[in-house]
Amino acid sequence: MKRALKFISVFLGTALAIFLLVYTLNKEVFTTLFDNRASLAEGSEWVEMTYSLKGLTNYIAEHPDRVSIAGKVIGNPDSTLAYHDDLPRTMGLISNFFLLAGYADGFASGRIDPGERLNWEEITRYQLPQIGQAAHQRARRIARNEGWIDRDGQISLEDAVRLLARAKSPALSDFLLIRYGREEMNELYGRLQLTETDSPAPFSGLWLSIAPSIHNLEPEVILEYWLTEPAGVLADEAWEHAQYFSDGDDRSEWLSILEADRLGTSFMQERDLLELFPKTTAREMVRVLTDLHHEELLSAEVSQQLLEWISHPEDDPAVRRHFDRYVALFDEWVGMFAGIDIGTSRYTGDTTVQAVFFDRIHIAVWFHMSSNHMHEDFQQRLIYDPALIEAVARFAGRITTPQETALNRPSVNIGHSANNTATIPLQYTAKNIATDISFYE
Repeated sequence: MKRALKFISVFLGTALAIFLLVYTLNKEVFTTLFDNRASLAEGSEWVEMTYSLKGLTNYIAEHPDRVSIAGKVIGNPDSTLAYHDDLPRTMGLISNFFLLAGYADGFASGRIDPGERLNWEEITRYQLPQIGQAAHQRARRIARNEGWIDRDGQISLEDAVRLLARAKSPALSDFLLIRYGREEMNELYGRLQLTETDSPAPFSGLWLSIAPSIHNLEPEVILEYWLTEPAGVLADEAWEHAQYFSDGDDRSEWLSILEADRLGTSFMQERDLLELFPKTTAREMVRVLTDLHHEELLSAEVSQQLLEWISHPEDDPAVRRHFDRYVALFDEWVGMFAGIDIGTSRYTGDTTVQAVFFDRIHIAVWFHMSSNHMHEDFQQRLIYDPALIEAVARFAGRITTPQETALNRPSVNIGHSANNTATIPLQYTAKNIATDISFYE
């Protein structure tokens, strides 16, 4: 009996020691989750219902104010998908698309030297504590693995831009945006004839301008204040704060506050503050992507370079299996997802351009989708999966995916009303398509 009690006491002591060790090493994680109990419960009733893409489409249909979808098949004037595509949505790092276009244009014209050497430590100075740190560390690993950062800690401007297309680092984005110039970016927007897209602002500056922990104010007070300010005022302050954070007198104090309290928000409050970030519309992004596909975005040379930068690698299983070519940019922040892509279906040979924005998503649903990249799978399948296309067509505007083509493929109409149709080539219906539809079901 004594031996048994001794064994149990040793076991419990060891288990307690392990628990305390894990808790100590992950104290911030445990504390964050505990403090966000209410946030994590928000929308929890939808989590079980969104295990499949079919359930996700139901969620989208039930929350039309939170999602925008736009897409069309190139060469088919009637193939449109428009679901709240004219509503401004926070674009996050999708704004890097225009920054990449600007650098491609600058390199092509000779205005910007692609061989200029940059110090990685100077880029890292725009990194805020606990905000996008993992993404910036991943960017550095990619650059190291590719041999882009030399022994002196330097990287060429061209490789830094190439890295921007592969890594979602807000610090790298800020550095390159400030390096490119605000006036130059506004001039680029004019050449691209953008009328529904806000000019980007440095992410570090945006957060420093609105972080409750920095200003010692409630998030709701900050949100209400900036929503009533004239357009452009927050952007002005964000540019100033970003530059000041890099080399100003308040840098140490700001770092200490952010390291101790991060933004000073719950997950829900952080999501709501993203309403203040630059926005675009799915409709305008599809127009720009169409120009890119036709190699008419600024110039053929610029378009070709941009397409190369954002092309997904062929060794990506999803790309290899379902696409002849796939280019895309995706981003996510708390409570939001954003994605733009151009994909040529391996089954039909048709090319689709798309923009999809999830905005102010319930926190429980957002965690669930983020854990398995469900938003990316949804967007990719919206190019090649007839079952998903049909489901979206039920609640979205008119959609027609490839009609009779030069191959004269027979087709079957799966529309549900005169204003809500989808036409799928017969041999590519859900029963015949060479892909796994089980996740959708």
